[in-house]
Parts: sequence; structure tokens; C-alpha cells
Amino acid sequence: MEFGLRFLNQIKWVNASFDFKYLLKVDDDYFVCLKRLLNELPLRPTSNLIWGHFHCEARITWVDEAFVIFSNDVIHKFVAQDENKTLCHPFADQQIGLWMENLPKRYFHDPRLHHDPPASFLPKFQNMSNVCDSYLGIHGTYVEEMRAFGKNDNDGPKDAMPTPDFSTYCKTTRFDHRVFGPKYHFDPRPCRENPSWNNSTVMPAKYSRENFRPKKQIPASKGDGNPAVGPERTDNHVSKNSSSKGDSETGKNQ
Repeated sequence: MEFGLRFLNQIKWVNASFDFKYLLKVDDDYFVCLKRLLNELPLRPTSNLIWGHFHCEARITWVDEAFVIFSNDVIHKFVAQDENKTLCHPFADQQIGLWMENLPKRYFHDPRLHHDPPASFLPKFQNMSNVCDSYLGIHGTYVEEMRAFGKNDNDGPKDAMPTPDFSTYCKTTRFDHRVFGPKYHFDPRPCRENPSWNNSTVMPAKYSRENFRPKKQIPASKGDGNPAVGPERTDNHVSKNSSSKGDSETGKNQ
């Protein structure tokens, strides 16, 4: 099933089945400091809220679908859209960006969410204790690390960071699916048609533990004072041909 269409079906079910103030959409490889999160919820906006890890590239922004908290009014507005006009996209985060374009919004980019690369592949997370002192959530946490974090996470109420103005992170709240590069570029289609896209749910195989093992330093060749380095690792989503749209307004590629 396409991620966007699945998200639409999920929120329809939630909206019909529960009375809720907030909805958390989260991947199964995300370690969440739930007690810390629940302690902070009363301090957060109760309307127009989308809280998570935001990308800010090429003068657009969008929340990553791996971890998103919505205030209930946002979900109600999503579900109340005209079914004849509602557009779906294979990636739920782009679909959310499309749906939010003409809605009032309070975006909250939370730097305490580790997003990428997967935590299980990074040496700094190996044998880390008290992870909830520094993080609210950790993406890319697989079975062994999930168990290890859970045994010694020091989860509980902490000093809560304020909800900052989004402009301190990204200078725009606009979204445009047309600027994405080939791996992520798909045209939205009416949800009522139950659309599908070729290869749209096959994520690029970017990571493996081998990519993140410490590299042996290779002696510099004669006359070359630069040490050998590993392969360049970037995850820019937007097309290099989107320069007409401008570079990132914050100078960040998340």
C-alpha cells in the first residue's frame, strides 16, 4: 500500500474511533522517550500544530513522516477535505505538505529528534545510556539498540524546551512537490482513485552497518597531503535542477 493512502486510511479510522487531543504517527524503528513526551504535551499549542523533524531545502519545508505529532484539529481538517478533490502522494510527508499548503499552521521543528543516519549504525549510540536526557526520539533504532535503550533510558519529565518560532529554523512554510529529485518526485493523484505509483514504496538502500564502521586511515600518496576519506554521504531530496527555485533559505540541507 502507498504510504500516503495508508496515512489517509489511518486517520479516517482514528478520527471515527477516538476522542483525542494529539495524534502521533511514528515508524516502528523510532525509539520514543514517551514519558518525557507526555510531560511536554500540556505545554504545546493545542491547534494547528505539526511537530517533528522538518526538512528545509530549496525554499520549501516539510515534516518527515517517520515521527509527526498533530493537534486534533489538523487531523479533523484532513479528514473533512472534499473527497473529490483530495490528493494523495506515495510519500506521506509530501502528502501532508500538500494538504497543509492552504491551512493555518504552527510548525515545530524539534532538534531533540535524531533523524538520520539510522542510530543503530552510528558508533556514538553504541552503549549509550540515559538517551532520554538528550533526545526525545531516535530514528533508525533496530532490535538490539531498542532493547538496550529501553533498559537504561532515564525516561521521565525533563526541562521542556519552548516552542520556538519556526522562522528561527526555516524561513518558509511553503511546500512544492515539483522541486523534488527523481527518487522522490511523483505527481499527486486523486485519493478516491486508490492510486499507485511504480516503485514508489521502495526506499533507496542508502545505509548498512558497513558504511559506518570506522575506516582505516590510508597513508597519503607522495605529494598528497590529504588523508583518504570515505565516500561522500548526502541525502538531498530536491533536484539539482531546482536552482531556479533558490537554495535553502537557511543554508541547511537536512
